Amino acid sequence: MTGLVRRATILCAGGLIVAGAAMAGIPSATTSTIPTCITLSDAQSNAACNFMVIRDANNNPVAGSSITLDFSACTVGDVSICNVQNNQAATIGGASTQPAAATCGSHTVTVGCDALGQICLMLNGGSNLANGHGPASGNRPTCCTIYADSKIMGTVPVTVCRFDLASPQNNTINSGDLSAWLNYAGGAFGAYRDYADYNCSGTVNSGDLSQWLTCAGLGLNTSQVGCTTFCP
Repeated sequence: MTGLVRRATILCAGGLIVAGAAMAGIPSATTSTIPTCITLSDAQSNAACNFMVIRDANNNPVAGSSITLDFSACTVGDVSICNVQNNQAATIGGASTQPAAATCGSHTVTVGCDALGQICLMLNGGSNLANGHGPASGNRPTCCTIYADSKIMGTVPVTVCRFDLASPQNNTINSGDLSAWLNYAGGAFGAYRDYADYNCSGTVNSGDLSQWLTCAGLGLNTSQVGCTTFCP
């Protein structure tokens, strides 16, 4: 009897090892760090970065994992992605971002993680809503599904923000846009509008002002603000 128990124990342990090995390198939503919101903005900015880390079931990073963000469930116009994404070759939060590619037919954006399974997403997009989603933070649509190597990581709200806030927009970021941001913060267009919410917090406050100032300090030229064409 003792021998049978010993053999059964060995078989169970071996099964667990095999199962653990089988899950190695496969992204796990349980152990990965996924942003609670995805930001689409009109400018590439260190301020509008959504940080994520892809790990497998053993909590090990999945190097070079391919991330796909699927916006097909979003209402076109309310949420639109730029057909050409800005080059994301910047280092933020320890993760080197990679160029992102938009596929308009499927309304997706694909980008690769670094060797540590990390990525900082700075995606370009916009909205045809006059002053953005609002007035409640809950009005932001939960319509972006995140995949890592074709594995679903989760579906999160989308915040569409603008750094070029003045009307009419002129693809520059200057004091006129700062004045417009102050109007948003003061509730001129409702208690909340996501155009002025750069950190996906669901509120417009001094933290967003700090991020607007960061973007303004980059000295972006007109080709780096806004996009020529939105995906239809």
